[in-house]
Amino acid sequence: MLKNKRFHIIVLLLAVFITQQDSAQAAVPWALKKNEDGIKVHTRLLAEGGAVEFKATTNLQMPAEYIMAILTHTKQLPHWQAHLQKSKVLSRESALHWHEYSVLNVPWPLEGRDLVLSKKIVKGDGVSNSLFLYMRSVPAKYPQQNNLIRINQARGFWELAPQDNGEIRITYQFHIDPELQLPTWLLNMFTVEGPYRALKHLREQDAQARL
Repeated sequence: MLKNKRFHIIVLLLAVFITQQDSAQAAVPWALKKNEDGIKVHTRLLAEGGAVEFKATTNLQMPAEYIMAILTHTKQLPHWQAHLQKSKVLSRESALHWHEYSVLNVPWPLEGRDLVLSKKIVKGDGVSNSLFLYMRSVPAKYPQQNNLIRINQARGFWELAPQDNGEIRITYQFHIDPELQLPTWLLNMFTVEGPYRALKHLREQDAQARL
């Protein structure tokens, strides 16, 4: 009886500690890093010496389904996502759920990185009628490659939210834990310039669609 009581107390204390840690992480404020061409990029530190999360936003006039078609055209991703060297679909669970392998562009002399993501399209989240593309790392879904460091922790999403004026509000939020210290200029490349260039490409596509 005493052992069971102690066990329950330990579980309760662990639950409280985890909740406090999650709350502290969620409370980290966003810092605006770039505000150009109708695009805003914010970042925040998720853990000391660990992952930096970014959030990039803009508004487009293209239909959400057209935007999603661009986001899910795997072979074309390296042409407009600055940090990608190549991408390919590994397997499909359904038309809305698949696994994707990518090699990241990492400047010399740093070692190359690769990433395996599970991607899933979801309509609505119980609160809004947004269209989501959820992404999370699944490193075990593809064999380890020579001369590449596998990124084990990554998570994020694209949200396409219809606005009252007929526009679509785009939110691109993502974080990667590089599992080692990176120089500030390289972090900036991945967490500021990368998402900015991605949304700038979508804005260019949006402008062309309206010609």
